[in-house]
Amino acid sequence: MKTILYIIYIITILVCSTSLMSQDIENKLHQAFSEDKVHAILNNPQTKAYYTTVLTNSFELNTYPAGKLKPNSLPVLSSITITSKDKSQTTLTVNEIITQIENKSFNILLSSIERKFDKRLIYRLGNTNKVLTIHAHKELIK
Repeated sequence: MKTILYIIYIITILVCSTSLMSQDIENKLHQAFSEDKVHAILNNPQTKAYYTTVLTNSFELNTYPAGKLKPNSLPVLSSITITSKDKSQTTLTVNEIITQIENKSFNILLSSIERKFDKRLIYRLGNTNKVLTIHAHKELIK
């Protein structure tokens, strides 16, 4: 009996987390695109899978131990310009970038960082021990 309840509990958690992630993806798409484009993306399984990958797995934030990052070893990113679908722009500071990535509210679709087709972009975030990696487009379409 405990095993059945445990399995039901795990399935419920998986369904809820998948639903929350799907809602988060849809919200981020709405931040970047028109209603028609979001509808088209969500109704095409391949396009939806691509944008889900872009929004969830196309970048990563890593923390390095103090002293491990040598000065001038990486290009330094001190801010990111965010452009909303109405073309208004805001500039995120290093601390805002880190906070948004850590709390999963960062929307890479609005970012001024241009993704390269076949080369990862790796930046040190300001004078911190945090490194932002933007994965190449080629990695995303595998």
